[in-house]
Amino acid sequence: MKVDLNKEILTLDDKPFQTGEVKQVPKLDDNGEPVLDGNGNPVTVSEPVYMTVRYCLVSAYANIVQKQGVNLTEKVARGAMAMKLHKAKDFVELSAEEVVKAKELVNEVISSPIVLMRLVEVLDPSAVPHATLSAVPEV
Repeated sequence: MKVDLNKEILTLDDKPFQTGEVKQVPKLDDNGEPVLDGNGNPVTVSEPVYMTVRYCLVSAYANIVQKQGVNLTEKVARGAMAMKLHKAKDFVELSAEEVVKAKELVNEVISSPIVLMRLVEVLDPSAVPHATLSAVPEV
């Protein structure tokens, strides 16, 4: 299955979830050119980091919930998958087995039902009750 790693995870109001982290990005002028300080260095500004499918999957594979039965081989395999997902361009191809494993791991490390629902909508749309995928009438 082809998975869009850059797809943003949305809140109930269909706004991107913020991770609580910030990143430094170049400040751009009205022409889209970097603004430079008096020494010729680029000026940076803080921007929030938004939750994406990549962010969630890398977190799930890179973080181990300490439970019995996760041996060294499994940890190394999870680390390799985290690296693959982190370095992938915009899309990654996942096998059916990898989708099952991804769903299992995100369920272990992510507690938000909304985030999990949004991830499963991407990873395995048939597993999400149809009502969540269609527009809900306003009250």
